Amino acid sequence: MRSWHPIHPRHLDRQRLLGEHVELHVLFKVIDEDGDGWRNHPERRRWEGHLPALVRRHDQIVREMERRGYNHRSPLPEQAGHVRFPGTWQPLWEMKKILKEKQSGEDTT
Repeated sequence: MRSWHPIHPRHLDRQRLLGEHVELHVLFKVIDEDGDGWRNHPERRRWEGHLPALVRRHDQIVREMERRGYNHRSPLPEQAGHVRFPGTWQPLWEMKKILKEKQSGEDTT
């Protein structure tokens, strides 16, 4: 499970873009319903308390999907509250390095 935020969705290849879309839905459901799934996962801990921002990230992903010609039929419910994005659990430079490796087929993680 991974969210590439704060990397802009236009920099994600097809696999990462669609994968993050699915994972944002999983994160939303697990956090919104306070389920035990993924309780200790870094991404869940990262987004806990940030549902309005998670919905905003989902909307950013959706806009990029639609720009690329994908149809989208799975909106997340709007969340009231201030949109405050969480920090990352990895430095941004490391996220960019991992993304580049994955997208070039040199995945070492």
